[in-house]
Amino acid sequence: MRIKVVVCLFVCSFGAAFVTRAQDVNKFDVFAGYSYVRANPVNQPIPAIVTVPSSLPSFNMHGGDGSLAYNFNKNVSGVFDFAGYRSSSFYAPFPWIHGNMYTFLAGPKFSFPNSSRFTPFTQVLFGAAATTSRLYLTQNQTEFAMTLGGGIDFRLNHRFSLRPLQADYLLTHLKELDEFNPRRVQSNVRLGTGVVLHF
Repeated sequence: MRIKVVVCLFVCSFGAAFVTRAQDVNKFDVFAGYSYVRANPVNQPIPAIVTVPSSLPSFNMHGGDGSLAYNFNKNVSGVFDFAGYRSSSFYAPFPWIHGNMYTFLAGPKFSFPNSSRFTPFTQVLFGAAATTSRLYLTQNQTEFAMTLGGGIDFRLNHRFSLRPLQADYLLTHLKELDEFNPRRVQSNVRLGTGVVLHF
């Protein structure tokens, strides 16, 4: 009789722990929102055969960012992130010079839940950046990219959170003025905001 009671209590305790774990940790988080990039070219002078006698200036890119996170537990997740951007015109004499950039990134995310509704996190993602021909005044290209940064989520309920701010260092290895200069490294800033759905 005692064995049956112990087994029953063990099963009930295990079941309660499993339910609690399922309630506390959602397996998937889906983020969607606005993203901004401040692009910083290397600023090498444009050769004389190009009519504009200045360097490539820094410029803005606006777009959207979406990510899917698989939560191994409440602290560690694996993230796949996709973002697309349209650049502002970065040459006043030539307002039609602008282009698109797309990033495809994946890597680990570390969250720090606490008793409040705010959950800070940090992540490092690796992948590629693809650009259209007018961005950095060169041909279409796909090169290495990575981000290092983090943000904070504010949980509204079990299914929804707001992400008021995400801030990342975005590194890209894109060629600038491909006919004249070797491969370059751009140190960019990426900011985002949006909503998170928990499943």
